[in-house]
Amino acid sequence: MIGASQQALLLRRQRLVARSEVLRGRLVLETTHWRGPLAAADRVLLIGRWLHAQRIWLIGATALLLVVRPPRAFRWLGRGWWVWRVWRRLRPWLTVASSLGQQRGEQGRGSSAGQSAEPA
Repeated sequence: MIGASQQALLLRRQRLVARSEVLRGRLVLETTHWRGPLAAADRVLLIGRWLHAQRIWLIGATALLLVVRPPRAFRWLGRGWWVWRVWRRLRPWLTVASSLGQQRGEQGRGSSAGQSAEPA
């Protein structure tokens, strides 16, 4: 036999599961337009990681460009230097913003953890 309080918990759990299914579906519909830009960002990150791991190829390509077309090479080196400087200035801000976002996510999960009850 299930007591009245356990039955109420089961009913509440069923409602919450149904609501979460609806919210997941809504989230999928509302975020579909982000798939393209996020996929492009993932590709850029993948290329950046590959370049970081294959630095010798990047150095070799830069040296070849310096030998074959010096003016173009210096123009691209200037652009690369600018990107590197901007990245070095933004990195502390990005790590702080990332850690703040993680803290907010943990707070959100922590506050709802005690509210849902599993039947025994």
